[in-house]
Amino acid sequence: IDMIGGQIQDAFERLLDFLQAHRADSQAVRERLLEFFAIPEPTDPRLAHARRRLATLIY
Repeated sequence: IDMIGGQIQDAFERLLDFLQAHRADSQAVRERLLEFFAIPEPTDPRLAHARRRLATLIY
């Protein structure tokens, strides 16, 4: 719903928060994030922030 409404940062944060809280169920969330990462322009700072946070959570 956030992505449809243009709330890209909210969508990223919601999925990243879920990933942080539920690491056991992380594969489906990571796949969804990767799908969402393809939506904004590659230079979008919200995308860079979300990618950094995902990398931090994975490693």
